Amino acid sequence: MSGTYTESRAKAIKKYLSNIGEYKLRTDKEDIEKYKAAAEQAGMSLNKYIIQAIEEKISHDKGRQ
Repeated sequence: MSGTYTESRAKAIKKYLSNIGEYKLRTDKEDIEKYKAAAEQAGMSLNKYIIQAIEEKISHDKGRQ
């Protein structure tokens, strides 16, 4: 995909972003590096790694109810 701006590209990006939620995570700088390294080792983006960890925690907690 090239970096050329087009109206259709802008429309597609706007549509994509309309379905995305955001949450800002704050943590110590040292922890961020630790999390990034763990995600990279797992072959994932940091975002995907965090989401997977949350989903696993939810699943674990449901099993305890």
